[in-house]
Amino acid sequence: MISFSFTDILIIISFFAALLFIGFYSGRKTGSEANDYLLSGRKIGLFLFVLTNVSTWYGGILGVGEFTYRYGLVSWFTQGFPYYIFAFLFAMFFAKKIRKASLFTIPDKLTEVYGKNVGLLSAVIVFVLVSPAPYL
Repeated sequence: MISFSFTDILIIISFFAALLFIGFYSGRKTGSEANDYLLSGRKIGLFLFVLTNVSTWYGGILGVGEFTYRYGLVSWFTQGFPYYIFAFLFAMFFAKKIRKASLFTIPDKLTEVYGKNVGLLSAVIVFVLVSPAPYL
């Protein structure tokens, strides 16, 4: 069983208090529309975009930290390098078109073009693809 000292508990509570403060403070600046909540009003800069992607995909979903610890530099070639190639291609060929469409998700676009059934099926497929295997 894990036992926490007073200092441990204080650090944990301070961390969550800081998160709440940052969330409420930054939340005052945004509107109450879905675009503001889901996409940060479409005003996020490149720096924050990169930080968000790296922290979520590399840290939590792909388990890159553990993979790098176990296998070393090969992790960059198997997970990092292909990601950057495809992110660059996406930015060059698709980002402008997607921004013009002002949609939230891939299923939104598929629903717009092919109808509700295709949009629903694509939503299920996207959910399976982006969900880490342990959670399924």
